[in-house]
Amino acid sequence: MAAVEGVVMPWIRTKCMDTPFWRATYHANVGGVLVLPAGIFIGNA
Repeated sequence: MAAVEGVVMPWIRTKCMDTPFWRATYHANVGGVLVLPAGIFIGNA
């Protein structure tokens, strides 16, 4: 699911917001990397 999300979100940003695909992919992946530890931290609280 994460792989699909990692492609669909940048594709939507490319089509609707005129963002280059690779830049949108970078932003989506960096966001995912930041959210993962936060989810682990909150889940262990």
